[in-house]
Amino acid sequence: MSRSRFSTLGLPTWVPDWQALSKRINNINKSGTDAFAIGERPLISRYGDNSTMQGHWRSQIVHDRGHSPLAILLQASGDHPADAIISRQLPITLTSRGICVDTIREVSTDKFLPKRWEDMMLEAFGNAISQSGNYSILSILDRCLDLVLRSTKDDLENISPINWTFWWMWIQLWAAFCINSLVRPLYQKLCNLRYRREYREYIGGGDVVDAYAQTVFANPMASLTNEYFEGFWTGRELLGADAIYRKVLHLAFMTSARCRRFFITRNGYIGLAPSAAREGDFVCVLLGCSVPVVLRREMDHYIFVGDCYMHGIMNGEAIAMVLSGDLNFEYFVIY
Repeated sequence: MSRSRFSTLGLPTWVPDWQALSKRINNINKSGTDAFAIGERPLISRYGDNSTMQGHWRSQIVHDRGHSPLAILLQASGDHPADAIISRQLPITLTSRGICVDTIREVSTDKFLPKRWEDMMLEAFGNAISQSGNYSILSILDRCLDLVLRSTKDDLENISPINWTFWWMWIQLWAAFCINSLVRPLYQKLCNLRYRREYREYIGGGDVVDAYAQTVFANPMASLTNEYFEGFWTGRELLGADAIYRKVLHLAFMTSARCRRFFITRNGYIGLAPSAAREGDFVCVLLGCSVPVVLRREMDHYIFVGDCYMHGIMNGEAIAMVLSGDLNFEYFVIY
């Protein structure tokens, strides 16, 4: 949920303009544009179902597994109920109790640039390796490119050569193959010379490599748990015959890459922010809200930029830090 740049109603920033989103969806349906063009989907919901997966893939997965992998309960504010007041006088404000977790130190300049995300990670953490030593920061984009190759190849088998979509997907396949086979090996050699390979712990728990890999897919927003995410590392789902699992991973990656901007905070958290986020914005957890939000300070109040994914803060960790004395509750006046 974020203030749409298409909104012309003059609403407070914390009020979602569903009319603007509806207009964009109608335009997309009429023009046949890809669903990703809608922009970032709201993460704030009871089950965090923000996927843009096509209904065919979603229904087939639910049918095959007996339950939806997308139904996952998010509790960034734990079990705390909302503590907020809406003013009845102009200007209409929302005063909410919450926690300021961290400040955005750096945010990617464009949404669909995973390569830029990788550069940011290398600058901040070096070519960090996993605890097992088998994977590094550079391994993640390689896996994603391999995923795009195999998933696109699956789709080509079901499309007629006379369809223009076939040729567009063939171009994507060729481009991904060239990058993965020719450009990436040379770039990796240069990075190995420039950046140290060492194990780095992540501030939110685990290691930096695993945190980055999960953030690329906005996990658990896409519910890539257990077999899904394990398959990403081992290649079992990528190399196997199950095209549905490959499609889930492919669409989760493309959704997060196209629809949000990667950020790193001052304390070392990483995540995906709304397209309007910028350096100096605050990542906060408001009581009663299932996911963190990005707020921007303006004089004596804040404006609501949008909801976000920040790895290591999605399941009540901020509340635990308040109880331990590391953070404090405060009130945010949002215009």
